[in-house]
Amino acid sequence: MREQKGARRTGRFLLYKKRKEKGMEKTVKIGNRKVRLKANAMLPLLYREYFGEEIFKVQMSIFGLVNEKMEINLGAGIDTVGIMKMVWCMAKAANPQAKPFREWVEEIGEFPVVDIIKECMELLMVNMTSLTKIKNAGAAES
Repeated sequence: MREQKGARRTGRFLLYKKRKEKGMEKTVKIGNRKVRLKANAMLPLLYREYFGEEIFKVQMSIFGLVNEKMEINLGAGIDTVGIMKMVWCMAKAANPQAKPFREWVEEIGEFPVVDIIKECMELLMVNMTSLTKIKNAGAAES
C-alpha cells in the first residue's frame, strides 16, 4: 500500500488529518477500512438526536482515562458503547450517508477502543476549547 504524503502510521492506523474552516476532519484506518471522522458543532447535536443522550458525559469520561502522556488508565472504566456511538457520530458528520449505527459497527468488524481514544483526542478538543481569549482569565488566579 502506498502512503500519501503527510500520513502518519500508528499501529493499525494510518492517519490523515486536515483542518477545515468548520471543525476538524481526520481519516483513520480501522482494520481494512478508512473511516473519515469530523468534529464540529454538529457532533453534540447528532449524538443527542440519534441516541437521546448528552455527549459531554462520554467526552468527560474519555478525558478521565487519558493522562498527559496519552496513556490510558484502563482501571478507570471505559464506556465502550459510548465511545463507539461518539465515533459513529463523527463518521456521520463527515458522511451523512453513513449506515445506521449497528450496521456501521458490524461492517467495521474490529473496534480497538483504546487506540481509537488516543486517535480521537484532538477531534474531541474541537468543541471543548475556546478560540477567543477568556476576558476574566486573571480572576481565577486571584
